[in-house]
Amino acid sequence: KKPQYTPISRYPSTDRDLCFKVNADITYQQVIDSVKSALIATPLETDVSPVDIYQPKGMDTRNITVRIKFTAHDHTLTSEEVVSVVDAVVAAVLRDVDGRVV
Repeated sequence: KKPQYTPISRYPSTDRDLCFKVNADITYQQVIDSVKSALIATPLETDVSPVDIYQPKGMDTRNITVRIKFTAHDHTLTSEEVVSVVDAVVAAVLRDVDGRVV
């Protein structure tokens, strides 16, 4: 298999941090899988990275924060483009793991 080369975009990227409140039995990987499944539909280049996992002592919920980097190689991103993808991600996490944005 030959490696694929993709040049760096001439256009600026943008990052969005999303914090989801989920039940304590939901793993970070479940949230990431849900986020990535929602991002498959977008033509934008995306990268998901962890930011924080916080669970207060004695609580049955935890907050999982992820950072999504969006990049387009042919134009400058608009806020409407990014918001529509973020809305799809939030809907997927709500559907898949019953998480809500905090």
